Amino acid sequence: MNYKVILSMAIIPLLLIAAGGTVFGDTSEASTSSSGNYTFSANATMSTLTNLSYQSDNGNLLLASHVLASSGSATKIGYTFTQYAIKLDNATILKNGQENVFLMLSNYMDSYQNYTMNPKGTLSTVKMDLNMQMQDTMENMSMSVGLGTSFNSTVYSFIYNETEFYVFSNGQSVMSGSSISFHSTGYLLTGIISFGGLVNSVDNYKYVKENSFTYNSATGNVSGKYASFNLNASTGVISSFRENIINQTIFNTVYVTGNGSLFAQSQFPSMPESTPILLGSLFVYGNSTTVIAVHDNPAIESNFILDNGTLHLTLAPGLNATKVTTLGADMNMSADVADNINMTDKEALDLSGSVEAGSHAILILGNGVRAYLLIHNASANISGSTVTINSTGLSQVSLVAPPGLQGKNLMVDSLIQKAIDNGRIAAEISISGSSSASVNVSITFNSTVRTVITSVSNGKVTLNVSAAAGHHEGTNVLIFISNTVIANGSSIHLSFDGNAVSLTSVNGVINATSTIDASFAVMKVSGGSLIILHVPHFSNHTVEIYSGSATTSPLGVLSQNMDLVVLGAVIAIIAVLSAVAVRMKKAKQ
Repeated sequence: MNYKVILSMAIIPLLLIAAGGTVFGDTSEASTSSSGNYTFSANATMSTLTNLSYQSDNGNLLLASHVLASSGSATKIGYTFTQYAIKLDNATILKNGQENVFLMLSNYMDSYQNYTMNPKGTLSTVKMDLNMQMQDTMENMSMSVGLGTSFNSTVYSFIYNETEFYVFSNGQSVMSGSSISFHSTGYLLTGIISFGGLVNSVDNYKYVKENSFTYNSATGNVSGKYASFNLNASTGVISSFRENIINQTIFNTVYVTGNGSLFAQSQFPSMPESTPILLGSLFVYGNSTTVIAVHDNPAIESNFILDNGTLHLTLAPGLNATKVTTLGADMNMSADVADNINMTDKEALDLSGSVEAGSHAILILGNGVRAYLLIHNASANISGSTVTINSTGLSQVSLVAPPGLQGKNLMVDSLIQKAIDNGRIAAEISISGSSSASVNVSITFNSTVRTVITSVSNGKVTLNVSAAAGHHEGTNVLIFISNTVIANGSSIHLSFDGNAVSLTSVNGVINATSTIDASFAVMKVSGGSLIILHVPHFSNHTVEIYSGSATTSPLGVLSQNMDLVVLGAVIAIIAVLSAVAVRMKKAKQ
């Protein structure tokens, strides 16, 4: 089976693949060492490890009785921080910051490593494309350095005392019995990952990729389940940007002009210039003035990073744009914008990061479309059907279309939109699912409210609602549940902290003033049900929504639980480039 996997490693020190003369402690005799949960005896002169073991909940597991690193050219590996490495003459053990990961690096003209495995089970193989991301974050220093490498690899798996392990490398591999040999004519990286590392990365990638974009380089057409558009890669002009669920064009054209220097920002996440990149449900394109990233998810979230440029958006016929004053504040962006991104907080494919929401936004309405442009460190102007957003430095603009609020619905168009405008709705939680995956998006209109989707199963959803410290006043929350989670026509029930909540009218919930009793109402909207819940006061609340025929069969891993802030504080959608781990460079001509 072929998988494409992105691994995110933490605290990989600098100059992994450089030569140098850093001084290390004397390890000429065998000594017991460790890296995360892995222990072994290391002999630096012989470049051997013996009794490579893993400390697990099931005891000490011997994985390899002997590991040898050798080469035809004894080039030394330079290293910056000895506390992050164990130096052998022919290899370096990298203390990578993750307890379940063991890494060994050789950097020679002719690198060779051999593992004599001791698996309590049969070694099996899985063919994979590996994209390994490594980041070095210096403590007490505002700098972040990344390294990336991609390779096709045969991965060996085995199970030992109910713990699953994977052995991988960027080199050529040969397995003979319990012996695995790896060879490379350049640097050679080998590793072992226990269950929860590689497996979860594979699973998460499969779920993210379920709604993959397709890109036709000849026509420029980009097609997804939720969003589609056309890109002229040479000019960077996007045309016919559509929201597929309601079959409506939002923008006739989108393009950026200016004279920025994003490619000169040494700490900015990177990709080839003027070359489209597809990462499953993520489409990325960039040049010196802008980086554009579009997600194929129910919110069709799209992000534009601008550097001394102007974003031009032409609305489709029937749509109108209005400026909205928000409660947020512009984030402080600089050349160190990458510091807003931590690739190791979550799997890289979650693409998680955080920036503060802007102090103003633009609401786009018409033809069933309801979307927001969130603006940070830039000025906006609306002239007829044209929206221009001007940046004199680094700025960000984000587009989000709240699921469940799309399509023509009189109740939504009048009561719900007015309640949002008047601050009587604090957040919308969108839950979509299928037999293999769930895509869940939380959109916060009030920055003090926190929402977390904790589980999704057939006919049942559980989530947590809380507020920032010091905020206790009650408010209302929208919850959109797709027909794939709770079937259309099913009766919907709701419990609040374990107590059944009475069903009432939409007006009754919006205008509720109780500080004791919760209440809720249900509206049928395009694609599912829209629930409005009155939260009487805030501490930490558990909300369960279920149908009369609810089961506990899971709808799949909650692979995307993205928090998008529309009018309040934090947007966790800007780390759209953390999965691209090469230095920004011009595409080859």
